[in-house]
Amino acid sequence: MRGHSAVLGLDLCWEPPKLRLFEPASGRWLLDPDDLLEAQRAAAARAASAAARADREAAARRAAEAELAALRGRLGIGDRTTPDTDF
Repeated sequence: MRGHSAVLGLDLCWEPPKLRLFEPASGRWLLDPDDLLEAQRAAAARAASAAARADREAAARRAAEAELAALRGRLGIGDRTTPDTDF
């Protein structure tokens, strides 16, 4: 069942068990509370995944820097941050 509200500029659609709102101007459904909750959960999952990836990358960078420092120590070249350009 579908009807249009000129006041709201929306189509009201009964899709059991919900009343859904459709915006003809944009061609999109408006989010209902269930949709919003799912969108929030998905965003939180993406944020957690990005944070975990950033943590792994930071740990890998620290490990690489520690290995570089150890190798420099074994070679006796100390902690140089710029390459030696003297020829």
